[in-house]
Amino acid sequence: MKRFISIMISLAVLLFFCATFSADTVYRYGDYTLGVVSGTDDYAFSIRSYNGDDAVVTVPNDYGGYPIIRIDSYAFATNTNLQEVILSDQITSIGDGAFAQCGCLTKVAIPDSVTQISDNAFQACDQVVIYAPADSYAITYAKENEIAYVCIETYVLGDANGDGEITLMDATVIQRYLSNLSVSDPDIVVRNGDIEGEGIEVSDATWIQRHIAKMVIPYEVGKVVTIYPE
Repeated sequence: MKRFISIMISLAVLLFFCATFSADTVYRYGDYTLGVVSGTDDYAFSIRSYNGDDAVVTVPNDYGGYPIIRIDSYAFATNTNLQEVILSDQITSIGDGAFAQCGCLTKVAIPDSVTQISDNAFQACDQVVIYAPADSYAITYAKENEIAYVCIETYVLGDANGDGEITLMDATVIQRYLSNLSVSDPDIVVRNGDIEGEGIEVSDATWIQRHIAKMVIPYEVGKVVTIYPE
């Protein structure tokens, strides 16, 4: 009986989500119109259009807890106010003419999660400069399409040993550094491990441990931080 009830509840939840998010429906989210991306293992959304007039726009990570992974064709096209766009690290593709004829657009920050950009995504954006990690697809795209670019640097807040993950080893590396013991790269420890933004302290190791233990903390351990050149 319990198994039957469990199956029925799971089915009800599935039907609820299917009814809630339809591929044929658009959703309003602030200044954005979103659509459901089909063919993914879980629900995901795309930016269908941007309807705001802000000069600087940061594309949101998710909608209702589900990632926003794509900029659709002509989503920002012909926007005359847009000057800077920062894409989240959930975005994987940028569609045809996504930013076409935006003349004021001068800066687009593209994370290395993006692996597909349409050839005419920035059509008639004569002043645009792409900011992206040095070895990313976006930089290769910029070179191939003769678009100005700037290589940026990113790191994960709390990744004190620089391996791209948050583990207890990061807390250990901070403790070793503070004890004047050898670490592989002191500069990475100082930059990545400074959770509070006030220099490396014992408390930084504690915040990492609390993050790993899934405890609520006032800092965004695990967040990808972008460093833009002067």
